Formats: sequence, C-alpha cells, structure tokens
Amino acid sequence: MKKKFQHNITRIPLTAMTVILTGSALLLGGCGKTSAPASSAASVTETPAALEAVVSSSTSSVSSSSAEKEEEKIIGTKAEGANIVHMELTNATGKVITGFCVKYAGQEAYGSNMLPSGEKFAAGETRTLYYDESEALKSVNSEDSSDSAPVVNPDYSIRLTFDDQSELELHSVPVNDIKTASIMLNTDGSFLFLKYVSLSTGETISTEDAEKAALEASKATPSPDPTQAATETPAAEAPAAEQSTTDQAATEQAAAPEESSTYTAPSDTYTDPSAAYTAPSTTDTTDSGAGQAETTPAPVATDQGADSGEGCIDDGLTW
Repeated sequence: MKKKFQHNITRIPLTAMTVILTGSALLLGGCGKTSAPASSAASVTETPAALEAVVSSSTSSVSSSSAEKEEEKIIGTKAEGANIVHMELTNATGKVITGFCVKYAGQEAYGSNMLPSGEKFAAGETRTLYYDESEALKSVNSEDSSDSAPVVNPDYSIRLTFDDQSELELHSVPVNDIKTASIMLNTDGSFLFLKYVSLSTGETISTEDAEKAALEASKATPSPDPTQAATETPAAEAPAAEQSTTDQAATEQAAAPEESSTYTAPSDTYTDPSAAYTAPSTTDTTDSGAGQAETTPAPVATDQGADSGEGCIDDGLTW
C-alpha cells in the first residue's frame, strides 16, 4: 500500500511537466501566429506615405499644366465671342518681330501694335493671335442687307516691323480660314508669305505666289511721292499761268474800243448870257380864309436924300 502511494506521487510531477511543456508549445505557437498582424500594421503605416507620393506627383503635373497655360504667348487681347478670330502663328522669318499691326480694306491707317508692351515675337516662337473683327465686318457689310444675304469677309493686311526697323506686309490674309500658320520670308528677303492649314479644307496652303505677284504689281505702278508732287506742281503750272495771263491781255485789248486818230478842234463861238432881269412876282397868293388871295403891297423905295432923317415923324414912317 505504501509503495502504491509513492508511485502515484512520483507520477504527478511528470504530468505537470507535460502540461507545462504543452502550454509552452501553445504559447510559442500563438506568438508565431501574432507576427502576421504586426506585418499588417507595418504595411498600414507605410500606405499614407505612398499615397502622399502619388498625390504630390499629380499636384506637380497639374501645376505644370497650369504654368504652361499662364505662359501662353499671345498677340492682341485674349477674348471669346462670335466675331473673335484666333489662330496660332509661328515666326519662321528668322528675324525678331517688334511690331504687329492689322488693317482691313477701307481703313485709313494701320491699327496700333498688337504685341504686349515690351514683348517681342522671337524667331521660332509660336503665339496665339486674337483679333476682334466686329468693326471690319460692320464696315464692309451694308446695314440694309437682308438676313439671307451672304456675309462679306473683309480683306486684311498685316504689317510686321522687325528689330532692324525694316517693315514688310502680308496681303489678303484669310483670317477666317487659318487654324495654324507660319510667317515666312522668301529667299532674298524681299517679301513675306504664309504657309497655313485651312480650317475649311484641312489642306496646307502657301501664299508665296500671290505675294510675289503683289510685289511685282507694286513695282510696275509705284505710288507717287506726295513731297515730290507738291514740289513739282508749281513748276508745271507756271507756263499755263503765263499763257493764261497773255490770253487775258489779248482779250482785253480786243474788247477795248479803237481810238480815232482824227483831231477835232473845239468850237470858238461864245454865247453871251442874256442880261434881261425879271423881277419876282410880289403877289402873295396865301389863302385868307375866305377863298380870296390876299395881296401884299410891295414896299416902296423912297429916296429922301442924304439930309433926310431916318424915322422922322414929320415926314411919316419911312423904311
């Protein structure tokens, strides 16, 4: 009996040891399983950084796009509307353009420089032209025309001024049919022309031949110099003025009566005026009121001699 009890006592520690070992194994296994959540937490911690990088990249791209729009080079004033034409122009002349002016047919002079103040149209640079043709359309289209009448497009010219102070013109520019265009110089630099993409057909068109013909026509019929014309006019009119004076003198001489060369002596007959004297009538025909004429006696001249006294009472009243 005593041996059996001792055997049981010695077995208890083994069982406890087994339990302890089993619990340790379970504990160790559980610890191994908790490694996955730790990894997940780490990845969650890294995700905001990745998102921040993506957002930063997108923001940078948007900022770059906005900067490009802000740096758009223009000619004129940027605007939108039914009568606003705009096109992309590239300076392919090889020269720096300092002045860009537009004129439509019927306009007396070119408008002001359309380049922004202080800016130049550099060689190889592309700019967007904005032009309001409201006034030009109003000028060439009659207000009395019906709504069904076709709209007449104005004939435009463009004058370019270069940094060497030279100027050249583009003629009959079809601003309503240009999508993109290059401004070019011919081989000897004597005239400008355009190569443009047509909005209506999509074809590339060159105006070189038309501009060459316009240059030759201007050379054939040069415009008169106003200064020279003003100087030459008096010299040209001088002979005509002299001839006119001569003709006028001849006309006046022909119109004047021809003077007679015969001399007539004045008459020497003298007529003595009559010495007869007729005294004036002394009859006063003043109406006295009764229809009868009152006769005033004429004064009697009485000569009393040298000794007679004037106003003597004895001799009567004497005048």
